[in-house]
Amino acid sequence: MLARAPPGPEYTARQMHFDSRPFELHCAAHSDIGRMRRRNEDHYVCDATLRLLAIADGMGGHAAGDVASRLAVQTLCDRLHGEPDSPCTPSARLRAAIETANIAIHLAAADSQQLGMGTTIVTAWFVDGAVLVAHVGDSRLYRLRGDELVALTRDHSWVQDMIDRGLYTPERARTSPRRNQLLRALGSLPDVEIDLAMHALRAGDRYLLCSDGLNGMLDDAEIAALLGADATPQSRVQRLIDSANARGGRDNVTVAIADVLER
Repeated sequence: MLARAPPGPEYTARQMHFDSRPFELHCAAHSDIGRMRRRNEDHYVCDATLRLLAIADGMGGHAAGDVASRLAVQTLCDRLHGEPDSPCTPSARLRAAIETANIAIHLAAADSQQLGMGTTIVTAWFVDGAVLVAHVGDSRLYRLRGDELVALTRDHSWVQDMIDRGLYTPERARTSPRRNQLLRALGSLPDVEIDLAMHALRAGDRYLLCSDGLNGMLDDAEIAALLGADATPQSRVQRLIDSANARGGRDNVTVAIADVLER
């Protein structure tokens, strides 16, 4: 199920429920154009058959960012749907699917109207009581376990590199004019380095995927408070988006949430 939500406050977040033994997952996702952009270049997937959440945040001139993000999630889903009986491990399958998406975008970028396009991607694939996380770029995946919010991804960005070197504080990085400069993206090169990790699920976990339109407007403490609210996943998705827009909504903002429950 491929989707990108149209803008507008009346839109209800897409929802899905599925089992990932021994757990049950309740999920919701939504995308908003924000307050300053003319086009939404984010795409997301919320696929109950695959038990997959993914977000792609496109970049490039004209409509190229929209093309890149749509191609990323579409290729990802097509590849995973097309090999349900593959003998390969889930990690190998997910890596191959993202590599296929990278090649598709790189080839499409040869078009003069789409030259230089690319996209981030972050995925949460729920398999065998665990979540398989893969990402390229600066779209993020967080886990809220109890009161502790932890980022399970590390931004592939210039400002994150400065933070890691001790040259920037997170506060300075948030206002840097180079905060959107990526070190990795799908489509930039024929080969791509993908960060991939598996994390065991626990009942009560909450997982949040987001484009940088969310964490660029809200700090981690604010995200944790909204994510931890006693509400449905779709309500929390909308509250996070509304809060980002209330802060200025400088970018498209896309949010997906998965609650892990005991079956």
